Amino acid sequence: QQWPFPTGASVGTPRLYLDGIFPTASGRAQFLAEPYIAARELRDAEYPLTLNTGRLRDQWHGMSRTGTAARLFG
Repeated sequence: QQWPFPTGASVGTPRLYLDGIFPTASGRAQFLAEPYIAARELRDAEYPLTLNTGRLRDQWHGMSRTGTAARLFG
């Protein structure tokens, strides 16, 4: 299921904000531009991999909401 879960709905939606209304005061999406920050350590022959946290978009909060949703983990 997608978040936010629509009030009164029995199932989630396949895509967020299909109606074009966002949970902001204006109802419009808000975007913030962040400057690019290069990695502190670059890949090279000795260390050819780049690692990340492995978190998905909706799991930034420590998985307190989604950590028990088996569907998210395949």
